[in-house]
Amino acid sequence: MKYQVMPLLSEEEYRALKSDIAENGVLVPIEYDEEGNILDGYHRARACKELGIKDFPYLVRRGMTEGEKIEHAIRLNCNRRHLTREQRQEKAKELRQRGWSYRRIAGVLGVEHSTIIRWLPETGGANAPPNQPVTVIGIDGKEYPAKRERPPAPIFGTSEKQKETITRILDTAEEGDEKAKDLADRIGKGFATIHSAYKRMTQKEEIPPPELPEGQYEIILADPPWRYEFSETSMRAIENQYPTMDLEQIKTLDIPVADNAVLFLWSTAPKLEEALQVLNAWGFTYKTCAIWDKEIIGMGYWFRGQHELLLVGVKGKFKTPEPTNRFPSVFRQKRGKHSKKPEVVHKMLEQMFPDAKKIELFAREARPGWGAWGNEV
Repeated sequence: MKYQVMPLLSEEEYRALKSDIAENGVLVPIEYDEEGNILDGYHRARACKELGIKDFPYLVRRGMTEGEKIEHAIRLNCNRRHLTREQRQEKAKELRQRGWSYRRIAGVLGVEHSTIIRWLPETGGANAPPNQPVTVIGIDGKEYPAKRERPPAPIFGTSEKQKETITRILDTAEEGDEKAKDLADRIGKGFATIHSAYKRMTQKEEIPPPELPEGQYEIILADPPWRYEFSETSMRAIENQYPTMDLEQIKTLDIPVADNAVLFLWSTAPKLEEALQVLNAWGFTYKTCAIWDKEIIGMGYWFRGQHELLLVGVKGKFKTPEPTNRFPSVFRQKRGKHSKKPEVVHKMLEQMFPDAKKIELFAREARPGWGAWGNEV
């Protein structure tokens, strides 16, 4: 029971589960780590043992740290067991005592970052009514009198730097700066961190993307910065990570493509329809796709996202790779930092098309033998 992080089922609930397994079998695979510890499915495993069922669906997750195992177990249980508000609140307190950040707690419990702030008494004052003086309590337990008649952002942490930063944002807003006003409101509602808001406020202007390179490339690998209308938790908004582009901006890019070429276009599941529009707008015809299994479950309204799609489109006539250079359509590599794509894809394309001229669009770094275009290279 090393990773049994949620409350045990009552005897009545367990008997109902055991009866269902006896009749229908195990419908949700039991998950283990490489050492045989149960990550998810303690009650299902117990029922199988008592019923003498040895052939049941299971999977083994490898290479996860202790923290990732605990987080994974909590995510699965919160999503499946429909925990009450009180149960989620107690779990939030427990995780905060473990040293987890508000953002991480919000992610695993499936609630807004601002909700976690309200639940935990160490950041009181976030729910004060508008146009009334309030006192903000930092997590150090000290009171910080508000100087403005509006709900100020809670004090996150105890560092003097954070207090100075939020003060600068509020002072700039009081001077009439519309951008600062908007950012101050976003912080107060939990839609932006102090750091990201200050970074935006002090940014003089958006840096335009560099000119697209000239040339006729046969292999195009592209990871467009899709713009989302929502984020599962507001603190995970894409704009907190990198500048995004709307669909029309992406579609109208004049990419440096040869008459006969192949496009490998990254798409998340919610952006599949838009990705196909981009593929067609760039002059390609959709052929097939591959799936990247990130090995770690993320957020999502319908399914908890664990994969991304790599669409394949062809322009003109282009010979398919030799049979010995054709890879499986599903590849697994644990996700890294936000939006970073697995290096294995570059290696696959280099083996599939060793002599073709290649370029990566929206690249994060240059790669030997490839052209590269993007804000970060």
